[in-house]
Amino acid sequence: MRVVTCNSDYDRDREQAYIDDFVGRRVDGLIIAPTISDPALDATLQAAGLPAVLIDRVAATSVLPSVAIDNRAAAALAADHLYALGHRRIGCITAHPGMAESVDQRTQGFVERVRALTGALEPGPVAYADFRLSGGLYAATRLLEERGDLTALFCANDVMAVGAIRAVTASGRRVPDDLSVMGFDDSLEARIAQPLLTSVSQPLAAMAEAAMDLLREGGEPARIVLKAELVIRESTARCVPATRPGRVVTLPRRRSASAELRSVVLAGAGQDARRFATALSAGGGIALAGVFDASGDRADELALSFGARSLSPAEARRALDDVDALLVTCDAPECLALIEEAVRRHVHVLCRPSAAALPVLDSSFARGQSSAVFQAMSRLRLDPAAVRIAHLVEAGEIGSLLSLRLTRHGGPFDESSPGALPLIEDFDLIRFVTGQEGAEIVALDHRQADADAAPPSRAVAATMRLSGGCLATLERLGGPTLPPTEHLAVVGTTGSLEAAIGLESTVLHRQGGRAWNVQPWEAVSVLAEKRQLAAFAAAIGGRLTDGFDMAALRVAVTLADAATQSLRQGRAVGMGAPDPGYTRRASQHDEQHQ
Repeated sequence: MRVVTCNSDYDRDREQAYIDDFVGRRVDGLIIAPTISDPALDATLQAAGLPAVLIDRVAATSVLPSVAIDNRAAAALAADHLYALGHRRIGCITAHPGMAESVDQRTQGFVERVRALTGALEPGPVAYADFRLSGGLYAATRLLEERGDLTALFCANDVMAVGAIRAVTASGRRVPDDLSVMGFDDSLEARIAQPLLTSVSQPLAAMAEAAMDLLREGGEPARIVLKAELVIRESTARCVPATRPGRVVTLPRRRSASAELRSVVLAGAGQDARRFATALSAGGGIALAGVFDASGDRADELALSFGARSLSPAEARRALDDVDALLVTCDAPECLALIEEAVRRHVHVLCRPSAAALPVLDSSFARGQSSAVFQAMSRLRLDPAAVRIAHLVEAGEIGSLLSLRLTRHGGPFDESSPGALPLIEDFDLIRFVTGQEGAEIVALDHRQADADAAPPSRAVAATMRLSGGCLATLERLGGPTLPPTEHLAVVGTTGSLEAAIGLESTVLHRQGGRAWNVQPWEAVSVLAEKRQLAAFAAAIGGRLTDGFDMAALRVAVTLADAATQSLRQGRAVGMGAPDPGYTRRASQHDEQHQ
């Protein structure tokens, strides 16, 4: 027997594509944990005559055979446990309503049980997030800020509970001494969390066995409901009344931010972090004070390579008191959590541009009480050829712009990225080079016909109509045989400009027959990090005001989100009115980075 597994990651379109593929292949049967309640799913499977069993997330209206637990009763077990420990102020972190019917049932069962036990007209607060660790981290952070009197948190899955534990720890509290946290599923995360996580256990082995039995029988539809169990570990304890609510530790902050860049803490220990560490070690008067990473082993290795300190989470927070800036090179929640601490201490932040970082950045800088400077990393904004093209466009060298195309070839796609669309900094480059805003965007995706290829070749393109009429296209081509190249080309009414990004040293003016030499890059892109640090130092010193700042990052993320939406919905997406206050000063970059 051959078993094929697919993970839709709560993406309804991806789930439907998998089902259509399996139906087309005429597999012997399907076991599905559906994303949402959808009568069309029943109809599709019944019309195909394909044996199918639903598992875990089962709609009450479905007529297909199914195996699940009683999620309401299971969540009530969690409420009973926390109440028996003396907790009365209990928060709940769960998925957005409608994400999965089973999760809605968990939320309803928990809320109703807490209300019945406490006799309160209103249960504890409920925060909604995605089902990921970062969702639990952000939701718990919001709850703890809004309700410092909470003594316990229930999370609708274990992964969010691990994120909640990290938020509790970051706030200066201890689990379970100051606040109990429990999850749901009894997954691997529960058994390796620190502290070990109390959780509601689903009988997964029994569910799988029952589903296989139903699939083999292929008889009348049956609905099997199994019983969940409570697994008590270290993350919950008896509630001890606090002398004051919300034992939050307020850390000291600087009176003002530094006007110079002399020392940094590096958050992240991947390849990007290693390149920054290499650039710092090459001189320039900026000291690497320490390295933090969610993986202590990786932090140890990188720190040892460059003679720096490897920092624990607590040490990283303390180290922020003694440095000028925090460099964040990854999206791990543990690294992003340091941003808020840095801003509170008036420590400048240089961060990898990402949608995951934006909520933390917005929350941290929106308070307006810090003199810290923020800048997003952008290899493209600082690439010599891209800077020169932006300067020539601004100077009117090729007349009015007609089109822009940025093409990336080579290497496999990051399938964890929604739609594997071009990077956020690609969308920012459009605004930087053209000085125009996005008005409408459409994205298309194509995979190699042979789905068994490993990895398959793939093409994704996003085309935008800009506020000034220019058409801008970002094209990402990935496959095992494509050589890695990046190419930028712009066409105007009187000429065109083009250059290879990264390694080439010439910008070509096709109609004018001219060429501009620009400084070539050093090996392993170290010069890119040097330029980034120089631009960051200039922004801190007030010498560069048009960097990749918060407003630009927010717009670039919005454009990337719109492209993802277009890709999923198969239609063009409008961007609304352009920002009338946006101006691009490429000449300033050109002067700064010659």
